[in-house]
Amino acid sequence: FEVVYQFTSNATGCTNTDTLTYTVVDPTIAVAGPDTTVCYNAPLLQLENFYPLSSVTWSGLSAEASVALLDSETGLINPQLLLPGDYEFMIEFGTGTCYSSDTVVVTIDSLPILNVTGSDVFCVNEGEVSLSSFSPFGGTWEGDGVVDSQAGTFNSGIGVGDWDLIYWYTDPLTSCSDTTTHVVTILDIPTVFAGDDVEFCNQPIPSTLEGFSPGLSDGGSGEFYGLGDAFGAISPDGIVDPSFTGVGSFEVVYQFTSNATGCTNT
Repeated sequence: FEVVYQFTSNATGCTNTDTLTYTVVDPTIAVAGPDTTVCYNAPLLQLENFYPLSSVTWSGLSAEASVALLDSETGLINPQLLLPGDYEFMIEFGTGTCYSSDTVVVTIDSLPILNVTGSDVFCVNEGEVSLSSFSPFGGTWEGDGVVDSQAGTFNSGIGVGDWDLIYWYTDPLTSCSDTTTHVVTILDIPTVFAGDDVEFCNQPIPSTLEGFSPGLSDGGSGEFYGLGDAFGAISPDGIVDPSFTGVGSFEVVYQFTSNATGCTNT
């Protein structure tokens, strides 16, 4: 379209004109792309499917969103700088009559809350044991010694020491995952010796077992008991009545529990 500018001089009364042409074109409409949802612990988020791809300016429409926007030219966001909630980001393109803008909403979903209560301390001879109460149920245990990753059972026979485990869980509603750590401590068992095998005559003469270790109250508590037909033939402190069983071979167990660890061995 043509536009004329006309000017008349006061001094001479003379008039002159000039003509310019202006063109009206369709503007490039900025498109921010689709709304998106990520988890609170998501990695850096690159906004996608916006238009045009260059010469645009991104901005956060709140103080929090502005801090999380790492690159105003590419739309790179750090979700971990935002608390769970909805945040708006604006894309702008052009100037003057060709200016356009659009907004996109980024939703930050919260992480599942994981709880593992209590401490897990076991003796090395306890076999398969259940780990402390954990929630939400339905996650997965990982780490050396885990027997059933869903039920949360552990093999105490893995060895003495501290064992680091991880429990991770994915929320079925948000698909957000989180993990927590848990330490399982395995304690050693006392070394127990019942004494050398011994022979008695079949008479009602009580006799005391000797040579066993540790002593009955040496850093813990020990006791004897008989197996099978020998049950009742020996007192907890190791006094044997040979006439109780009569002639034969019989097994006697010496059991000791350590005061330091609470672990028992025989």
